Amino acid sequence: MDYKYWPYEELEMKTSGGDVHLKTPWIELNLKLDPAMASQLQGIYNNIQQQIIKPEEALIFSQFIKQVDRYPIFYILPLIKYGDEHKLKDNNFVDGKIKTLVDHLCQSKEEGQQGFASKEDEQEIMMTLKSRTSPWDHDSILKFATVDEMYCPESVLTAVRKFHMIEVKERGGVSQVYTTVRELPDDQQQDMAARLIRQNHYVTSRCIEAVEPALEIAQSSKEEVEKFIKEEKGHDIIMAKAVEAAGFDAEKVEVCLNARVIMDLLKFSASRNFLAFALLIDFFERSNFSGKDPLGELLSDIGLKDSAKLVNRHMQINDMGEHDAVSLDLLKNVGLVTEPYLREALAIAELTSVFSNGIASKTLEDYLLEMA
Repeated sequence: MDYKYWPYEELEMKTSGGDVHLKTPWIELNLKLDPAMASQLQGIYNNIQQQIIKPEEALIFSQFIKQVDRYPIFYILPLIKYGDEHKLKDNNFVDGKIKTLVDHLCQSKEEGQQGFASKEDEQEIMMTLKSRTSPWDHDSILKFATVDEMYCPESVLTAVRKFHMIEVKERGGVSQVYTTVRELPDDQQQDMAARLIRQNHYVTSRCIEAVEPALEIAQSSKEEVEKFIKEEKGHDIIMAKAVEAAGFDAEKVEVCLNARVIMDLLKFSASRNFLAFALLIDFFERSNFSGKDPLGELLSDIGLKDSAKLVNRHMQINDMGEHDAVSLDLLKNVGLVTEPYLREALAIAELTSVFSNGIASKTLEDYLLEMA
């Protein structure tokens, strides 16, 4: 697909000779280019900031971004495309409101159907959502991705990816949680570390079961879903061994609400909205691009070397498979989508983003309450 790229508003660019530094609040890149090319790109970047860019300059900058398109620093500009037509399963969530989604899924769980939490959990879920400083701007995503009163799925993917990265940054990631774990007494460090690994194990253990419903709605993308399922097989075994190496039986370690929520949302999306499904896979499979797994580093620091090796092995398998690019593969055969379909996808994606970014902190919170 001949995509055209545009930098995120948050991207900063500075050059010195042939050294190019790219920075967003969530990632920094250092590149080496021909000094003349670097100077040209800096000039184009400056024109972008001043909104005086020429069409030929936009093309040059797009070609540059294509060289680093693994990194979450760009939009894919909307394009007219033809492909599979994906339709709503029902009209339950066309308002795009997250509370509608939460109410439905909590009620479904009560009735013994597919749902991610009981009514008792609903209050905690809504409190978490209300505590956020920056809810997503769904209307801006629609405005950006519009093509002839329809919406380009790849443009939606890259816009949603930016909001997800902002969510990661604002919720602090895992660094503060891991700092707290390092300060715990030795016996509590091991207990807490096992719980953190267990959340990863739970996600991998439910992955195939949660993804398989997408085979029924994937249409021309079925082969890509099948490939993803094949590549995910056995990941739960690695993580189970990592928990065991920390001295615990994975199945006997508690799973936090956040982990349960995101996996039920993945299964929910796979059963009804293929765009939402692709967005969620992008969250789950996105690399941190550091070459190191922060959990693996924590485990190594507190003496759980065998667990660390297994966690790092899992990260390396994902990176070698370039799983961070799988969502674009899933969407390449998807045609333009309607506004109601997109609004449903955004509600599912935003809810998942919030709870996927809070797994480590929720696990620590539950543990400290238990110890109190």
